[in-house]
Amino acid sequence: MANITFKEGAAGADGSITIKDIPDYGGGWALLPNKHFYNVSANIGTANADGTPPLGSYFLLTTVHELGHAIGLEHPGGYNGGGSYDSNADYAEDTRARSVMSYWSERNQPGHDFNSRMPAAPMIDDIAAIQRVYGVNTKTRNTNTTYGFNSNTDRDFYSLKDGTEKPIFSVWDGGGIDTLDFSGFAQNQTINLNAEAFSDIGGLKGNVSVAKGVVVENAIGGSGKDTLVGNQVANRLKGGGGADELLGGGGGDTFIYDRASDSTPESPDLIKDFTSGSDKIDVSGALKSAGIKALTFGALTGRPGDAVLSFDHNTGEGSLAIDFSGNGKADLYVKSKGEIKRGDVLEQGGKPDDPNPDPKPDPKPDPKPRNTDTTYGFNSNSGDPATSLTSSSDKPRFTVKDAEGIDTLDFSGFNQNQIIDLHSGSASDVGGTKANVSIDASSIIENAIGGAGNDLLIGNHVSNRLKGGGGSDKLWGGGGADTFVYEQFSDSTPEAPDLLMDFISGTDKIDVSKLMSAAGIRKLDFVSVLTGKAGQAVLNYDSQFDTASLAIDLKGDGKVDLLVKSIGEIKAGDVLVSDGVDPKPDPKPDPKPDPKPDPKPDPKPDPKPDPKPDPKPDPKPDPKPDPKPDPKPDPKPDPKPDPKPDPKPDPKPDPKPDPKPDPRREEKDDTIYGFNSNTGKPHMTLTSAADKPDFTVHDKSGNDTFDFSGFTQSQVISLNGGTHSSVGGLKDNVFITEKTVIENAIGGGGDDRMSGNEADNILIGGAGADNLTGGGGWNTFKYNAASDSTRERADLLMDFTTGKDKIDLSQMSKSAGVDLNFVDKYTGKAGDTIIKFNTVTGRYLLAVDLTGGGKTEFLIKSTRIISPEDVIGLALKPDTYL
Repeated sequence: MANITFKEGAAGADGSITIKDIPDYGGGWALLPNKHFYNVSANIGTANADGTPPLGSYFLLTTVHELGHAIGLEHPGGYNGGGSYDSNADYAEDTRARSVMSYWSERNQPGHDFNSRMPAAPMIDDIAAIQRVYGVNTKTRNTNTTYGFNSNTDRDFYSLKDGTEKPIFSVWDGGGIDTLDFSGFAQNQTINLNAEAFSDIGGLKGNVSVAKGVVVENAIGGSGKDTLVGNQVANRLKGGGGADELLGGGGGDTFIYDRASDSTPESPDLIKDFTSGSDKIDVSGALKSAGIKALTFGALTGRPGDAVLSFDHNTGEGSLAIDFSGNGKADLYVKSKGEIKRGDVLEQGGKPDDPNPDPKPDPKPDPKPRNTDTTYGFNSNSGDPATSLTSSSDKPRFTVKDAEGIDTLDFSGFNQNQIIDLHSGSASDVGGTKANVSIDASSIIENAIGGAGNDLLIGNHVSNRLKGGGGSDKLWGGGGADTFVYEQFSDSTPEAPDLLMDFISGTDKIDVSKLMSAAGIRKLDFVSVLTGKAGQAVLNYDSQFDTASLAIDLKGDGKVDLLVKSIGEIKAGDVLVSDGVDPKPDPKPDPKPDPKPDPKPDPKPDPKPDPKPDPKPDPKPDPKPDPKPDPKPDPKPDPKPDPKPDPKPDPKPDPKPDPKPDPRREEKDDTIYGFNSNTGKPHMTLTSAADKPDFTVHDKSGNDTFDFSGFTQSQVISLNGGTHSSVGGLKDNVFITEKTVIENAIGGGGDDRMSGNEADNILIGGAGADNLTGGGGWNTFKYNAASDSTRERADLLMDFTTGKDKIDLSQMSKSAGVDLNFVDKYTGKAGDTIIKFNTVTGRYLLAVDLTGGGKTEFLIKSTRIISPEDVIGLALKPDTYL
């Protein structure tokens, strides 16, 4: 899964791990490597290792845990050797559901229960952490691979032989056409193919996941009532026996039926998002088993092979019925949301019955990987028009697949605010469009160039060169030794300065060489105060907040021309002034240890390495797992996997109008629909949690709101025109017409999923672990009470854009009776607010200590960076860069 190779007794290795056993001991401990000490040991207790320890045993968990320490993985929280989940877990997902490095049971995380079994291989967060340090290895299982039953992985934890086994694993896969096969189980299962999603397999909960950046194409269910969820590519989904629910997601999907018993009139499957002309139903296996060569569409007349297609335009529901036995009754019966047509049914080896089906062109293949340095976007040398830009009005949409050379994403010609993410498998927002440029999971792109807007540039695990260009940019280097490039003083001015989010002195660099050359200045003169001499520079550092700035006078007028701010100290030796040559560094080295691992450890140890690095004991947090369930399991485990936005998040909405269209005049005032309604319309007005809304909104004026705050069920609220919302426990019961614009939404007490539109939205999730997507526009995520997003049930912001979107905590602060103050770490004062990046989960955390106990009581998670300036109601320290 990562670019690290283990070889017994290897000569000339970068480091070594000595594995030792500890007799009569059930836990373990290990030494962690660092920049001075890279020969480590993993000490593993063998008291629980009688015979051959089975998968799910505590011994195998201990072994993998200690080896994780040996290659540099920490515990997800600040604990070491004891503690409890309630007292020591820094975030809700710190459990063995996501990491073998965690001390805490997966049952602490809703939706997960391994029935007292333990993982025996790296889990989803471990994979991400290892790849962040060592790089992504896409050569692992990069051919067609099956996980589960009929596995060809040659890994015991990925392989199943019978229905009594209990898998616990996270899939890492480098490519090919891959399959999750859980056909041998009889329990009801949920199989989710989306990356970073969890599945419920073989009677356990949340026990199988797909790692970030992985694409698994196919799924096979068992004999129970399964739910199969596809992803953004073309999937092949086979439910097997039982009344299964199948959701294809994006791509042209194929639903497979090999036997009549796979979907019967008594227990029919439901395909929840069938799209005629794109999706297919493959019955070739069932026809072959019955000895029938072809179907006869029309009516069931008593002949084997008769088939009937039906579709109800009022409900949007369709069906396929096939008589295999010739008794005039359906043997195979499949239901669908969406019409099934004759050409959608595959009868022979994947060939549609329609002799002239509309061909579906293959997408244009990505250019082949190059061995040269390649630029994509503006100034492109890729030779591919699809990845070449020449005008600011261009609308790029492409995927980069390039594993060789030093490569660059150049979006310098755009004026919009952009997000450029260099991580493998990521998508960037460029040129005014969201998620339109992506990087293949097998590719590594080293450099990025922004445009004239307020851009966010995100580096990866290698050494990056990041150039923000004009505007007030935020630059996140990530791992590696990164260089932040400034070629004009307008790239970062006192009025619109850049912010380097993770600058590491002694590792990262700021390159002003071209800027200096253009100004005719050969070197910088570092001073405490500008006195009016061209080339003077001032460095400031606030150790309390770990913030710094570099200010340069290029004109000699005593004023700052270039101003760059940073989180992390900047020293004179970090500034490159002439063709990559830095000025004379400070005489004393930085005593602060480098928190960013060196890409290649120095083969020579420090003259005075720490001879006894602190060991990481792991003394059996629960050495003998209780076979009984936790005394207080979560009575309502979350059936949904960890949220991950699918390119097709909701089934295709029913195109027909709502059964109750509103013939009223178009609203011209600010209108509230639902609870606290001012419409004057009884069917659009809610007063009780027992109400069952069913209405359509047509409203193109005013600043309007959906208010479903009185409901406690988990809801789906969409503000996009032409979409349905599912509120109050019903399905698709509120509809917005195509041209309607609703600006705001208020959720209830459940785990709601809310989606904004292209307007400036205000989204209030309310209580529960809500999933909020702002969409276009300048969005505000508002919190009125501390209970709206707790540590245990934290909201997740899916597309927060720093410098544009806002998090409004003013009312929450007022209701809690505390003033919020931004701090680097908790000080024991009520209202302390910290913003951190969790390197294990890849989430940004906004956390508040409301009582002064030094513990998080209010928490918001985000997939993207949150800056203190984005938070309304948060007091910041005055900015004094000079």
